[in-house]
Order: sequence, then C-alpha cells, then structure tokens
Amino acid sequence: ECFTARENISQSELEASQMRLSAQESSLKADKARLGAEGQQLSARAAQLDLKREELERSITEEAQEPIREREHWQSEQARLEEEVETLLAQVEARRLQISACSQKTAACNETIAAVHSRYANQAKRLQSKQETISAQQEAQLTNLANLDVASAEH
Repeated sequence: ECFTARENISQSELEASQMRLSAQESSLKADKARLGAEGQQLSARAAQLDLKREELERSITEEAQEPIREREHWQSEQARLEEEVETLLAQVEARRLQISACSQKTAACNETIAAVHSRYANQAKRLQSKQETISAQQEAQLTNLANLDVASAEH
C-alpha cells in the first residue's frame, strides 16, 4: 500500500512534469513562431527602408548633378586663377628684385659720379676763379675801351 501510494505520487508527479514540459514546449514553439514572424516583418521593413534609401540617393544624385558639375567648374576656375595669381606674384617678385638691382646700380653710379666730381672739384674751383678773373678783366677792358672812345671823341 505504501509502495502503491508512492507509485501513485510518483506517477502524478511524472504526469505533472510531463504536462509542464509539454506546456513549456508549446510555449517555446509559439515564441519561436512569433519571433520568426517578427523576423520576417523586420526583414520586410528593412527591405522597404533599403528601397526608400536607394530612391532617396537616386533623387539626391539627380538633383545634385547640375550643382556638382557647376561646383567642379568653379573649383577648376578657382584653381586656375590661384595658379595665375601665383605666377603673377612670382613675376612681381622678380620685378622687385630687378628694381632692387637697378636701385643698387643707380646708387653705385651716383657714388662714382660723386667721386668724379670730388676728384675734379679743385680744378673746377680754379677754372671758376680764372673765369671770374677773365670776366672781371673783360669788364675792365670794356670800360677802358669805352673811356678811350670817350677820350678820343673829346679830342
């Protein structure tokens, strides 16, 4: 009887365990089916999003084509102008160097001219002094001639 009671209890527990396992298995199958359906829905939504993204990218590409070409044109023009400015600046710098060289040569010539003037300054003073003397003598001669003419006219 004790054995039978234990056997009955064990049998009951076994049946209860089997029912729990069966319920868990059914629940797991339902969860698996639900997750599979959710996965399919997510895949479908992801595919829709991919299509929308592709459509958006296509629209952007179409609408941006002309501004992209125009931007490329202006970037090219900017690069050309920058290169031209660099060339002109290099030419200006070369001209400045030439101006500096001319200025240095002019200064050297001025120094040479000043040295020549300095070297002949005494001679020039003597000549000027002689010219002044001759001028004074010529004036005196003219005065003497004028006096002589007056004296001759009085005789």
